[in-house]
Amino acid sequence: RRIQGDASGAFSEPASASTPPDPAGLDAPVAAAYPTTAANKSTAQWRVYTDVARDLSSRGDLEAAGVYLRRALAEARAGFGEEDPHVAAARNNLAELYRLQRRFDEAEKLYAVAAAALEKHYGPSHPAAGAAVHNLAGCKLSRGDFAGAYRAYAAAAAKKKKALGANHPDYAATLFHMAEAKRAGGDHAAAATLLEESVRVLDASGQGESAVACRRMERLAQAQGDLNGDHAAAEATRRRVLEAREHAARVAGAFSNVVEPSATSGEARTTRPNLKNLKHLKPETTTEKTRLGFVGAAAAAAHGGAVASAAEAHAATLAELGRWDEAVSASRRAVEVHEARVETHLGSVASDGFGARVAAGAFASFAAALARARGFFEAFFDAGADA
Repeated sequence: RRIQGDASGAFSEPASASTPPDPAGLDAPVAAAYPTTAANKSTAQWRVYTDVARDLSSRGDLEAAGVYLRRALAEARAGFGEEDPHVAAARNNLAELYRLQRRFDEAEKLYAVAAAALEKHYGPSHPAAGAAVHNLAGCKLSRGDFAGAYRAYAAAAAKKKKALGANHPDYAATLFHMAEAKRAGGDHAAAATLLEESVRVLDASGQGESAVACRRMERLAQAQGDLNGDHAAAEATRRRVLEAREHAARVAGAFSNVVEPSATSGEARTTRPNLKNLKHLKPETTTEKTRLGFVGAAAAAAHGGAVASAAEAHAATLAELGRWDEAVSASRRAVEVHEARVETHLGSVASDGFGARVAAGAFASFAAALARARGFFEAFFDAGADA
């Protein structure tokens, strides 16, 4: 949520703005070059005080961090001048601290002043102005002002659309936050429409199968099915998430090779993983396992977990539609992926000292996920039999 500077001196909120607030996020803005008139003691103090505040906030001492951020703001005003973007960034940092402390009135005032200053300096359609208004909207959302948050996000979206274009990921991010404001306010139909548009923008920008897009689509599926009762639309969305997760796992080579019959000769042949037929998943040779190592096992765990979670969610939606055979198949797939994760991990940690030290914790995590997936499978099998 902090305002960051890029190489051109422009400011924008970080890519992780949609994640929960992190006290370690306070940071000093970095400009392309300081004004020649600002190379003085105050600008040096501004930098030191901001860095100290960042360190204190990362250790959870927000009260002490606030002392240094207020000093940083005073030094920025003295060193750069009241209208300089560095001052707006210093206000934004202090506002973010106040938001974390739930001092919402003080935070909103600082956010608003910073946004106005950036609009005046860069122009109303500059990404910096959009980012500042986006931060103000986030503060309103945190305090429960859902209507005010939506209006502020909508204003930020308009600025970003004009500055960056209708197919830019930053514009998609603000559309997502507009949807969150509508969802929090109970307007679930509008939330689903905005989420669909956010996903469309990511598709147009070439990020339609990214991890961010998958998370947005899962949010969309929740709105479609759980909130609006349109389980058919939710099933299509979750099927797309599952396909994207499977594709990412195949590209990363997350699992061992698969042995399956040749389509022509009936002889066994080795292919890349076919996650739609995981009952044939086999561990690689001991040599391949050793080569995989702990890092490779961690990658397999991450991709496998994403695939299994997507399969579980897809199974739940299929069950809502009464498509029991498909629900059981999707749940079985989740079980098999978790089992493959366990095999891959156990085969790789034996020769890796660091991996061996954390194997117990990782295996416990896998086991919990496997138990959950097996519970899905058994529940769907029983429900399908009853039906």
